[in-house]
Amino acid sequence: KEPLSSTIRDQNVYLGSQKLYSQDQNAIAIGVAQGCFRLIGSQWLSFLDCSNIRWRRTKDGKWISMLTAAPGQSLTTRTLEKCYKSNRERRDSRDLSKHIQIFRIGLVLAEMALKAPFSHIDFDTATYTTKLYINDGEEVSAHEIASQVDMKSNILLGNMVFFCLNVLQDNNAMAERSIEGSYFQHVLKQAEELERILGSDRRRGGLSPGSSP
Repeated sequence: KEPLSSTIRDQNVYLGSQKLYSQDQNAIAIGVAQGCFRLIGSQWLSFLDCSNIRWRRTKDGKWISMLTAAPGQSLTTRTLEKCYKSNRERRDSRDLSKHIQIFRIGLVLAEMALKAPFSHIDFDTATYTTKLYINDGEEVSAHEIASQVDMKSNILLGNMVFFCLNVLQDNNAMAERSIEGSYFQHVLKQAEELERILGSDRRRGGLSPGSSP
């Protein structure tokens, strides 16, 4: 199947395009959130974005997602590398490698929930934080994006998006040394609750690393 980014970009553009329905969004989000938790700290998440996630809905009603070994968007990667390097060189040096991977998870979840890509992200050298932009230049906060997800999808997914994007926007979160523990509490717990509500436990396939589409 085509990348998730193509599914988002080409909604209703042509008859053969994959449709991304609400049930698809929630099932894929659960798979991404749970599957990525096991990969935090590995190279698999260093370039994570919607362009290297493939998905499909099987005939028996299950969802399968696969993370492919693709480089991802170069502009996003350069911005996040600048964020990592600048924070590492601070007087109170901060290792944001896992924060950045969690932020990437948030970008994927948000773009999928809103069915729209971010126009770009930028690093603020004054605050050492990362800024988000939509609609060709409109700056938005993690809270604003999460509120949109609340309205267009559901609050549980909105909470997951907020936590992931906020890890590079809030100084307290950026200073946290065991951010994967907080991810477990604030993202995996929400994903488990969403899975319970949807009754998708027997119907969803998790995210698995793969070397090809």
